Amino acid sequence: MAFPWLFAPVRLGRVTAKNRVMQLATTNNLSDRGRVGDRLIAFYEERAKGGVGSIVTEALAAHASSHGRSGTGTSRGRGGVGAFDREAVAELKRLADTIHRYDVRIFGQLFHGGRQHHATSIPLLWGPSPIACPHSGGVPHEMTHEEIRSVVASLADAAANLREAGFDGVEIHGAQGHLIQEFISGYSNRRTDEYGGRLENRMRLALEIVRAVREACGADFVLGFRLGAEELSPGGITLDEACRVAQMLAATGAVDYLSISVGNFNSIEIHTPDRHYPPLAFIDYPARIKAATPGLPVIACGRVITPERAEEVLARGQADAVGLCRPLLADAEWARKAADGRGGEIRRCISCNQCWGWVVADRPVGCVHNATTGRELEWGASTLTRAARPKRVVVVGGGPSGLEAARVAAERGHRVVLFERLDRLGGAVRLAASIPGHEEIGYVAEFLVGAVERAGVDVRLGVEATVGRVLAERPDAVVVAAGSTPDPEGLGAPIDFPVYTVHEVVRERVPTGRRAVMFDEDGYYPACETAELVARAGTKLYIVTRFWEVGREIPATSRVTTLRALDQLGVELIPNAWFSRVEGRSVVLAHHLTGREWSIEDVDCLIYVGGNRAQDDLHRALTGRVSELYCIGDAYMPRRIADAVGDGHRVGREL
Repeated sequence: MAFPWLFAPVRLGRVTAKNRVMQLATTNNLSDRGRVGDRLIAFYEERAKGGVGSIVTEALAAHASSHGRSGTGTSRGRGGVGAFDREAVAELKRLADTIHRYDVRIFGQLFHGGRQHHATSIPLLWGPSPIACPHSGGVPHEMTHEEIRSVVASLADAAANLREAGFDGVEIHGAQGHLIQEFISGYSNRRTDEYGGRLENRMRLALEIVRAVREACGADFVLGFRLGAEELSPGGITLDEACRVAQMLAATGAVDYLSISVGNFNSIEIHTPDRHYPPLAFIDYPARIKAATPGLPVIACGRVITPERAEEVLARGQADAVGLCRPLLADAEWARKAADGRGGEIRRCISCNQCWGWVVADRPVGCVHNATTGRELEWGASTLTRAARPKRVVVVGGGPSGLEAARVAAERGHRVVLFERLDRLGGAVRLAASIPGHEEIGYVAEFLVGAVERAGVDVRLGVEATVGRVLAERPDAVVVAAGSTPDPEGLGAPIDFPVYTVHEVVRERVPTGRRAVMFDEDGYYPACETAELVARAGTKLYIVTRFWEVGREIPATSRVTTLRALDQLGVELIPNAWFSRVEGRSVVLAHHLTGREWSIEDVDCLIYVGGNRAQDDLHRALTGRVSELYCIGDAYMPRRIADAVGDGHRVGREL
């Protein structure tokens, strides 16, 4: 076997998982008004079928005061599952029974959100001290002793409910700045009673919960603990202190494993490290804690994107298992493919954090280049059936949308020809991946290119798809996915001054001079990633946007790292403003709300981002000449990678 460590069994308390791939708790917003429901079960079943050894559910509310808030801190109308609720037991049992059919262990994560949340309207917040949430500013109610006792009792009851439902165990969420970590941390706990002050007192709640859960559930029920190893916050938990916390948990004899995380809502960017962090960014934390607690299994996570990286961690003895969240959103079959020697077929996570962004926005979880994520009930692997009548299909365009349509159609048995006018596939994704530090975006193209090859798609590179050429194929169906092009008049009428698009700056590496001004109407990754490229080349850059903040569409965890990188490169951000005119080498800006004007002097060029135009001419020309005609992706409407892939997948199924 290619990965002997990864696919060796691992003992967790009194149970054995068949391999060392653990799906970490992943908030997915798929519950049905606070109940488990078919959609949530389908999500977990897809990963169980995909070969993981164990699954930790999304954060389950363990007390009524935290019900309706997710593990990301949102207050969502659809509601999270309340493990404290006796009425949830039957549906939780249906989930556990489903997962066990695949010889996979399932643990329920018990959670109280404490003071942390993302919602704009502040829900009920409890905390050890009345110190504001660093993300929302909401000040929590300082918990009384009676309320503390009610939380301890409720977690024990919730664990007993999960045991009754057939779960193999529970994981206590004591990390990422939520309630239990708030008590442990001096950053959030300023109490002067027996629950505050020295570490032994701050640990009191965690230890009371651990002992209560063990007493309620017995010795044969797995009890894991999600431990925060580093907060990167003033007065917060450090790695040295986390090692002491781990030792105190181990000394109870009640904890069966530790799953290591980092950060809180003050350092939220390290919850889900993006491309600004290297692979295995925080591996030293579980390694240190493992050394401090001999014999207690430790789970590592954080940018463990590939099986090779996971094997490396285990072989070096830095952890006993690897926890995956985003990689299993990108590819539910990650483990199965690795075990079968098909690691090259894995759809690798690009660490864009859009999955997290959707969840925090109260949307179901998704993945920018896996359209089935969050839609497993309708689009899971077992639902992709062979076409009743194979068709001759022509796809125009080799970007993500066209490639996904071609892949799905070919896997369903259609005969697919794909025209791409350039000499390589991938579309705009290849361009984005050429920016240093963002090469991982290219995983989108790598997966799709490999997939269409395996599916037998007839790919014709360097061929312009004209009406005549398309009709010569005598197609039953045509899919136009020709993408979009930058709008040359994005700043208005033609300007007698150098104005470049992102494509020109990135692909042609045009010199941007000593000083440049970027105008961003997109608010997403292209502007900021291009800005990094320009600033690293030595250009003093200003980013101007009419929005209230630069990068407003970037998920918040990545927005932190992105804006930090721009500041370190000396890029100046100017929100609430837009282009007015050029006077010589001065660029005049106007405040978007008041019209107040001011200038940036000695500018060498302008860079415009946004406002692409759909390449839909071929679709219009073929209308009425082909019985089954589709226009998808940017050719229909310039949008994001996720929209392009989603369009392609949908049409591939419809054909």
